[in-house]
Amino acid sequence: MVRLGVPFAEGRRVAAAELRCGAAAHRHHPPAGAAPGERRCGAGVAARRHLPAGTAQNERGATMRTNGRLFIAALALFAAGCGTGAPRNEAVIRIKGSESMSLLVQRWAEAYMSAHPGVSVRADGGGSADGIRAMTEERVELCATSRPLTTEETGRLAARHSSVGVSILGARDALSIVVHPSNPVKALTLEQVRGIFAGEIVNWRQAGGDDRPVTPVVREPNSGTYLYFDEHVMAGRSVSAAARNAAGARALAAAVAADSGAVGYSTPAVAENVAFVSLNGVAPAAENVRSGAYPVSRYLYLYSVHPPAGEVKKFVEWVTGPEGQRVVKENGYIPLYDVP
Repeated sequence: MVRLGVPFAEGRRVAAAELRCGAAAHRHHPPAGAAPGERRCGAGVAARRHLPAGTAQNERGATMRTNGRLFIAALALFAAGCGTGAPRNEAVIRIKGSESMSLLVQRWAEAYMSAHPGVSVRADGGGSADGIRAMTEERVELCATSRPLTTEETGRLAARHSSVGVSILGARDALSIVVHPSNPVKALTLEQVRGIFAGEIVNWRQAGGDDRPVTPVVREPNSGTYLYFDEHVMAGRSVSAAARNAAGARALAAAVAADSGAVGYSTPAVAENVAFVSLNGVAPAAENVRSGAYPVSRYLYLYSVHPPAGEVKKFVEWVTGPEGQRVVKENGYIPLYDVP
């Protein structure tokens, strides 16, 4: 018998004593014929006096081998219990997707894990398209995307899972036009923005600015922000081949901040060291997004293959509830509704 919770050396002594003496009841009822004061344990010490030579040594060897096996078993149990230190029954929620949402998803994960110590939320970026692919292939429980799924993406989901996916609204966002802080142009029309990114406006003088060349910067094609901009801003016009590509929302903001003639588009939450431009005379402020006055706003989504269940459902309910929406507000995104 192995007793857990005692030091190993003590455990070995206890095990050896129990093997030698057996049940305690035998210690107080010596068999008939025992000498006064003689103790017999199981086969008895006295009985061993009449065993053939060498048998006692064999018994001691067997006892030591048994004790060794018990010690090794206890050590294995201890090692298995320690492992890497992670709880064996820890729930894991994996999320992958939008770079525009990466800051928000990471903050959601941190806040949720702080409030729910038995849950691990693992957040990763890569772009909306990569997140949707990972969800379809069941490598993650949720994907984060800055756009709805395309017809092709829902078709792949349906073919593989007999489901077109479940969308969960997580936040709102203003798709903002950003320029270098030194650029005097602080307002553009949507038509001017189309002309800039189509390569028709090539100098800022054409938009009321200084004499400097325009450098359009766009997101990578697998980005949900790229597709949203292409559909809702370009409206069928092609982006100029001269436009520079940036791998991620932060990379785009950094590229614009480093070039006095640059212009790009981004979520305000991750656009640092740049200036925001009004569109059609409306600033990309939260109140203008909620009222519908700002012309280019969008929802930010979480998607799952099937309706969320278990810990994933609890996480989604937390995200859309007051606590999750406060995280949205605190990190520069726009909550679904007013939160204190």
